[in-house]
Parts: sequence; C-alpha cells; structure tokens
Amino acid sequence: MTLDDVLVKFFVILALLFFVPKVVNSTTKIPDALTELMIGIILGITLPSFFFIDDMITVLGTIGIVTLFVFSGMAVDTNFIVSNKKFFIEHIILHILIFIAVGLAILLYFQLSLQIAFLISLALTTPSASFILSSVRTVQKERKQWIESKALAGEITGLTLMVILLNFSDIMMLLFSLVTLVLLITILPFVMEQLYKKFFSKIIGCEFSFIFVVTMISAFITEYLGVHFLVGAFIAGFIAKEFINDIVKDESYVHCSEHFGQQLIIGFGFFALIFAPFYFFSVGLNITSAMFAEDTLMVAVLLCVIIVILRVGIMSLHRIIRIKEKISNAIYINALCIPTLVFTFFITEILLIKFQISDVIYSSLMLYGVFTTVIGTAFFLVTFRKKKLLNNAIEPLT
Repeated sequence: MTLDDVLVKFFVILALLFFVPKVVNSTTKIPDALTELMIGIILGITLPSFFFIDDMITVLGTIGIVTLFVFSGMAVDTNFIVSNKKFFIEHIILHILIFIAVGLAILLYFQLSLQIAFLISLALTTPSASFILSSVRTVQKERKQWIESKALAGEITGLTLMVILLNFSDIMMLLFSLVTLVLLITILPFVMEQLYKKFFSKIIGCEFSFIFVVTMISAFITEYLGVHFLVGAFIAGFIAKEFINDIVKDESYVHCSEHFGQQLIIGFGFFALIFAPFYFFSVGLNITSAMFAEDTLMVAVLLCVIIVILRVGIMSLHRIIRIKEKISNAIYINALCIPTLVFTFFITEILLIKFQISDVIYSSLMLYGVFTTVIGTAFFLVTFRKKKLLNNAIEPLT
C-alpha cells in the first residue's frame, strides 16, 4: 500500500471507531467494545483486501490492550475486597474448581495435552474485567462494586494461573517467573517513589506521563524476562494506583490533592478509551467467514451454553447461600460477569502461536469470546430496559 492508501485507511478506521460506537451506545446502550469488535468482523469479512492486520493496527492494538490491563489494575478496590475477604476467598476457590472441572473435561474429550487443555479452560472461564468495567458504568453503585470486584478477582486468578501454565513444563522457568513477579511487586513501588521524589516531583504536571512510561516499561520488562507483558501491565496498574494514593497523602507534594489523584486515574481511563478500540477492531479482523463453519459453530455454542450455565449457576448459588441474597439479584450480578472477551482472545492467540492449536479449536475459542460478550450484553440490555419501563410506569404516580 502507498502512503496515501495507509493514511486513507487510518482515517477511515479512526472515524469509524471513534464515532460509530458512541452513536450505537447512545441509542442502544451496547458497550463500545462490542461495537468496535463487530466493525472489525464486518469489515474484515466484506473488505479483506483493504481492512487487514498490518503493523499500524498491531502497534495501536498492543498499546490498547496494555492500557486496558493497566487500567484494570488501577480499578482494583482493595478496601472492598479486604472487607469481604471471606467471600472473595471462597469465590476464588470456586473459580479455580470450575477452571479445573472444565480443564479435565476438555482434556478427556479433545485428547489434548494437560497444558493446552487447561490453557483453553482458562480462556473459557476467566472474566474479561476491562470489558465488564466499561459496560457496568450505569449500574447501581453497590451492584457495580460487586460486579467489578468479582470480575477483577477472577482476572487476577486467571493471570496467576496463566503464569503457572505457560511455564508448566519447565520448573526452573516457572520459579524464575514467580520470582520476577515478586520482585516487580516489591521493588516497583520503591523505584517509583524514589524516581518521583528525586527527579519528577520538581516538574509540575508530569505525573501522568511519569506513571504511563513506568507502567509501559514494567509491562515489557516482564515480557523480556519470560512473563507475559499483560501480567506486568496489570501489576504496574495496581502499584500505580497505590503510588497515586501515597503522593496525594504526602503533604510535601502540595500540588497533589485528592482531586488531582482522582483526575490522574480518570485520565488513564480516557487514555485506554483512545487506544482500546484499535485492539477490539484488530481482534474483529482476525475473525473470518471460514470460522462460521457448522462444526465450529456447534462447538462454540455448546461450550458457551454449558460453561455459562455452570459459571452463573455455581457463583449465584454461592451468593445466595453465603450472603443470603435474592435469587434474581445473584443471577443479575453473575450474568454481567459472563463476558470473557479480552482474556479469551489473548489466551487463544498464545495457544495459536506457541502451541499451534487446530483451526477448529482456534475458531471455536474466538467465537466463544464473541458469544459470551453478546450474552452478557444482552442480559444487561434486557434488565436496563425493564428498569427503564418500571421507572416510566412509576413516574406518573409520583
């Protein structure tokens, strides 16, 4: 392609991704990420000679997924999780048990290696926190807090299991990866504090750039050391939030008010909104018409029905028994944790590149990621419309 063609392509994609999802969301409440994904699928299938994965899309998409995981790390509400620690410990145990059950079923049915079977299970059972966080912004505060914390707890568990599984065949590499994560968690806060104290605190207004560069470097250092860069991005995001809280409380940084700290975190959310569309669009471009073959669709739909019912059923029962919650509310909260979009896609990419999985399994997993997202979104839209109709019916009476 000539430079002019590349520029035309870029501006067309930019216009589509920055305007169409907003129009769709304002009229239907469909999350932007799902619309961006669908734009990629439609354009990739109908105009494959013009819309395809190239270096530009790859770089923008990579920045997009890194910023999503950084923001997910920042979104972890440690106070809420600690105050409900017994519930979340049980939740994580149940999540791991579901993961093991699905992994064993795949191992026996598809006759795959233990490592591949459980990586597939991870792709099928781990909620996509970044997508879920963006889709529940209008949900009532208490429910929103539960949904976000459950999704993030699931994603943290998934990332930990991924590190173990990717190094499952090499014990020394596994130990090295775990030591790398421990060092990152313990050393990065000290490094950020010292760098900021000695150099960057004197440059007013550099906080966002400083935190962004540190999180990006951390992500790619972990990749260089053999741990997936998204694990580093998530940890860096979590540590960055703690760093922001610390400088806000430190009286020696007079320009760092509590409002300033909140604006920094919100700024990262907006930054993710700029680049994340390119990631979802690039994933959509990877989905071809050949993936919709009868056998692939059958596998994807079957997996979707069984695993969604299993996840929602067990997790809802846990809430009903543990905190005496109403059945409808328990199902609502867990149904909004169904989407596995981002986690399914990037685990599937790892399986394809590192383990050369078959086309049927690859296509089934990609479609599964789309289907779970559609189901979760449909459930949200149905409940949103019911709530709107109820409010409209009550309004004339008040």
